[in-house]
Amino acid sequence: EYDSKAFRNFKARADERGGGITVPAVGDTFTLGEASVTVVAVNSVPEDTNNTSIVIRIVYGDTSFLFTGDAEQETEEKILETGQDIESTVLKVGHHGSSTSTSQAFLDAVSPTYAVISCGKDNSYGHPHKSTLKLLDEFGVETYRTDENGTVVISTEGSGVTIKTGQTSMKRDE
Repeated sequence: EYDSKAFRNFKARADERGGGITVPAVGDTFTLGEASVTVVAVNSVPEDTNNTSIVIRIVYGDTSFLFTGDAEQETEEKILETGQDIESTVLKVGHHGSSTSTSQAFLDAVSPTYAVISCGKDNSYGHPHKSTLKLLDEFGVETYRTDENGTVVISTEGSGVTIKTGQTSMKRDE
């Protein structure tokens, strides 16, 4: 449950279509084509909206992706406590690269080659945080940011990755 207009609308549409919302459990797995998807975390800290993010790991061939949503260090700690394999080629950095995400211990376990930080240009939160960027740099992670690179698309055929970025501009009538 979450009290926002967006969530209420999403839930209403899901109910209209007859499926409703199903909350997965940690460890649930399913296939997506030839890829394997594992639920790594969900509702880790129920009283904190960011830490209710679903964290998933997708493995396709020799390449893996870890999507962390808005998860922060509390969720990262809970994931590490489970002992799950979270090593991944690509890390979608949690909570827009804030100082409350991407702990050193978590980065050690994920050991990514690439990272993506999704954040708006000149956002009022100051995302991504300098400490997060510094840590990623110290780990030698090749980092892409949507505020600097525009859309970031990373794909794989199961071995290696292809990275495409692009600044897009939208003309608006005023």
